[in-house]
Amino acid sequence: YPGATLTALRMIFAFASSLIIFVFRISFDMKTRLNVQESFKHHKMHMLKSAFGGIMYYGFPHSLIGVAQRSIPSNTVHIAQSCVPFFAFIFANFMLSDEKFSFKRFYPQVLALIGTILTTIPTQDSSYGVKAKIIDYIFVAVAIASFGFGSVYMKSHLSNVEPTLCGLFQLFASAIYSTVFAIGYDKPNIFISKVRSSTLLGITWPLILGAVHTCGCTYVYLWTVKKLGAVI
Repeated sequence: YPGATLTALRMIFAFASSLIIFVFRISFDMKTRLNVQESFKHHKMHMLKSAFGGIMYYGFPHSLIGVAQRSIPSNTVHIAQSCVPFFAFIFANFMLSDEKFSFKRFYPQVLALIGTILTTIPTQDSSYGVKAKIIDYIFVAVAIASFGFGSVYMKSHLSNVEPTLCGLFQLFASAIYSTVFAIGYDKPNIFISKVRSSTLLGITWPLILGAVHTCGCTYVYLWTVKKLGAVI
């Protein structure tokens, strides 16, 4: 699949998985059902904020990275993701009262940033054999910053929403955004033809990425941000 189309399918499967989890929990867990009802009654705006947070942490950055990997190796992208805490540290200073700037927390982020820059310098073994495009590096940088902003936003705005419902809205908005992005970037005819020509083996990879990695990490990350903070 083209990068943007793969991301869209990944987010669609992630949302489908979160919907299954949501239905299962409200069907068999009375406490979750009551908390969801409470969220619908008193935290409607927080639910909309959940959707925005999902786009900023999942749909938007993953769509950019999916496109950028046409010329940037995936291992370079993975190494660059170690910069997420650095951007989260910057955003947290302005958005969170309990995670303000301190040199004790700042210098590890700087060291991680320097190490990331050194390890992402392209080598003959790590390149795709095609010239990396500057715009793709910009896409990766913007995506990493968006990850940092999204993590801080989750902690600052989403604490009042029932976690299962919060994750559902995050992935729902991400699926919509990623699909619109894929149709616009890859063109509608290419998007449709790639989906229609999918094989069982081919569709398995976005299914695993979405259901296991994205959906699973969504709920784990919501717990992590709430309990341990946005900058860890």
